[in-house]
Amino acid sequence: MAFAPNGNALAVGTYAGTIGIWDPRLPELQLLLQGHKGGLTQLLYTHDSNFLLSGARQDPHLLCWDLRMAGGLAGGDGPKAALYQLPRDTATTNQRIAFSLEPCGRHVATGGCDGSVRIAMGVILQVFDLQTGSLVDTLPVASDTVNGCAFHPSLPLLAVATGLRTT
Repeated sequence: MAFAPNGNALAVGTYAGTIGIWDPRLPELQLLLQGHKGGLTQLLYTHDSNFLLSGARQDPHLLCWDLRMAGGLAGGDGPKAALYQLPRDTATTNQRIAFSLEPCGRHVATGGCDGSVRIAMGVILQVFDLQTGSLVDTLPVASDTVNGCAFHPSLPLLAVATGLRTT
């Protein structure tokens, strides 16, 4: 679950891969988003409350939803598909792979099973650009799963967590 920073919406993920958007002041569902293949593991609004990022188990993409035209919130049908599908290597694991939004709100970073982190301008860290949906950088981090990452709130610093449960 995640509240929008402006307090006007609550996003709730399901095991079925859907996301319900609720207005906390109203009793009925405002919008239903569909697009994930597995159960939701993380939801995160951008700082301006206009976009919602979502990740799910065994789903090779983070989805970025543009809620500015979200019909249920403004009287229409809502988005039919995610604005962006940001790729990540999580399709073969039930492990929760976290992602983090940069404080300026432009970049999202996500881990994966290939030991890397991906950074988008949202075990490699990938960074994606949320204005374009394009991959900005891929950083080799570990030989194991990168299952967590977090941007520092004021410094140019990204912390990562790695590891895989084995029996």
